[in-house]
Amino acid sequence: MSKRRGKAYDGERFMAISFPMFEHSSFKTLSDKARSILLLMLYRYNGSNNGEIHLTSREIQKWYGYGKGTAHQKLIELYEHGFIFPVKIGCFTTRLGTIWRLTFKKTDKDIPTNDWKRFDKNKNKVPDFEPYETIDRTF
Repeated sequence: MSKRRGKAYDGERFMAISFPMFEHSSFKTLSDKARSILLLMLYRYNGSNNGEIHLTSREIQKWYGYGKGTAHQKLIELYEHGFIFPVKIGCFTTRLGTIWRLTFKKTDKDIPTNDWKRFDKNKNKVPDFEPYETIDRTF
């Protein structure tokens, strides 16, 4: 008779937001749409693919019904508040979407950067971030 090694995986996953992050001003000042997009990114995070999360404004448009411009603005809002960081910027002509990293989850090689903790309420963004437009777009 074989020994039972514990419960089998029942297929249920969950998304968790820590209490310190939930109570922080960077999370409180996010718009509802930006929070929902953050939940969509957490939905795509499987525990080992941080830094490889593919999400475009068109996918957000299909998922939530937001306009492409609204989805793009909310991605920038999440970036400015320090919750996400673009690893590679996508381009429509190359048909590659932007690859994102959640700053509050660890990657394969690095610990979480927790950029959301440095959020400045007065400037409404995290200081010392390079502007989104200046990130290298070469692959």
